[in-house]
Amino acid sequence: MNNDPNKSPFVSEWTNAIDRERYVFHAREIYESNRYMERASLQAHLDYAKWILASLLAVHGGSIYALSTLRDKFIERPDALEFLASAAAMNVAGIVCTILTAGFAWLNFQALEISYSQKANPAVVYRTDRFDPPISKTNPVMATYYLAIFFAVLSLYCFIASACDTFKAIHLN
Repeated sequence: MNNDPNKSPFVSEWTNAIDRERYVFHAREIYESNRYMERASLQAHLDYAKWILASLLAVHGGSIYALSTLRDKFIERPDALEFLASAAAMNVAGIVCTILTAGFAWLNFQALEISYSQKANPAVVYRTDRFDPPISKTNPVMATYYLAIFFAVLSLYCFIASACDTFKAIHLN
């Protein structure tokens, strides 16, 4: 943030009061924003994770229950039972994908919380050289974000594939 090589990284040592005041105001705003975003991102991730995981588990669990009731109606049609078994397997795979979604979502909000807590360093208010934490060669925030999305979409795909197999079993001549 400090581009002037003659200025100390300690703001209190600056001779120009206007620069000092401007910097402190700006740094405090950034610090407060990072603290707020840290709390807001954690809450948003928790709310999202609860909603998506409950929805996916309810869909797959309900589907498995519905398939078990259909099984009795098709007990004498082995060709239809194969489709029902495939549909049930897809829902079990969907539950596994949902659990993976939950794991990656949890890792994601943990990484986000760590990221914001590193950025929300109170030293930025009085030191110019504390704004940017070291840049990581890997980005666990984005990696876990995309992995959670991938497994949520894969879980949804499993539900759609299960529904297709169920419809095939029902409409099989």
